[in-house]
Amino acid sequence: MSNILIFSYYANLPGACQAEWIDDKIDAIKELNINFSIVTSPSAAKIELATNHYRAYSIGLKDFKDEFERCKVRKFSLFLMYIWFPIAFLIGGVFDLIQLIVTKGVGEGRWSWIITSFISGFVLILKEGRPNYIFSTGGPASAHVSAVLLGKLFDRKVIIELQDPLSGMDIGRNVRAKGFLFLLEKYLANNVYKLVYVTKSAQKFARKQFNTDNISYIYPGARPFIDKKPKATTKKLGKLTLIHLGSLYSSRNFDTLLLAFDKIFNKKLMSPNELELINLGHVSDEIMSKIQKFNFIKVLKPVSRLEALNIASKCDILVLIQNNDSRSSVTIPYKTYDYLNLSLPILGLTNSNEIDDILTRCGGAMVAQVNDIDEITKKIIKIVRFRKEVKTRSTINYIKQARVLLNVD
Repeated sequence: MSNILIFSYYANLPGACQAEWIDDKIDAIKELNINFSIVTSPSAAKIELATNHYRAYSIGLKDFKDEFERCKVRKFSLFLMYIWFPIAFLIGGVFDLIQLIVTKGVGEGRWSWIITSFISGFVLILKEGRPNYIFSTGGPASAHVSAVLLGKLFDRKVIIELQDPLSGMDIGRNVRAKGFLFLLEKYLANNVYKLVYVTKSAQKFARKQFNTDNISYIYPGARPFIDKKPKATTKKLGKLTLIHLGSLYSSRNFDTLLLAFDKIFNKKLMSPNELELINLGHVSDEIMSKIQKFNFIKVLKPVSRLEALNIASKCDILVLIQNNDSRSSVTIPYKTYDYLNLSLPILGLTNSNEIDDILTRCGGAMVAQVNDIDEITKKIIKIVRFRKEVKTRSTINYIKQARVLLNVD
């Protein structure tokens, strides 16, 4: 039986999309009969399946304040956090100042967590013995650094899964941060047993950049939450309901979708009274000011993943929107796999040939370039005409993918 030490900052934190990756992995690990211990942020609820679960506080003041607020909202005991506060205040303030000077900002890297997560992992290994593998995924890159350092110290193989590349066009807050992240990604690529990206295009780019062949890609898939999938044929064809799960910000917005519907309205193929467009998640103030004038748009506050999927399962069309910039070519939104599991028509406004291929192979999905209004219009009309018969079928099994990722025989 394999034994794995896992580092994942956001694990078991409802509402954090980064948490969904490791939450599904843990479910797959249970099915694969793997023993594991895990190091997370203090914001994670107790992971009962783990042999041991250590929650490490950040030293950086900004990061610790974030953790404190999340624990407060979740009504966790704050006793130990009050004890830790002087350390974060005295040392963490200096740490943040150094980070500000080096990278010209204090971002979401959670770099001070390297120290405490490393210590937590070190203690776990002394307590349990050396694991077969050390694995890190999800959220801040600090988890990956801790995994690599412990792997070197205890001569263990390290597997790292990058949800998004750390470097590349449109990634990083400024030039200095971009350069730092590139060097870090190069260090990881050359010091791990396996560096796993979640798109083929990201793998191809990384192999060229870092000149190493221990880089692979694995589509993660997602566990199905709703066993009884709704059938479009049982629903009366009334108002057309579209839903987008997730946040709207910057170039991920409804702009081209609304222009496409405007064309449909002008052609008298549908009226606004026959449409409901839902966004379930945070909407930036700038975008909210644009869309609040449309009566057919409804904005719902973020809810748990299961509740969101239950709401989505009652809609007609699932909308997937990518950012209109270069990072979209090497990323796949994790909700893509949740969408596929719902077996409903999908309208993908995409900026990636790879995600187009996944969606179309799974059937029941219509894809168009996110900035191509005419193509979006055509695909909406096609879905509306055939929505009684159309449904997707997921071809990505999250347990099989986890088996490959974690080298389980």
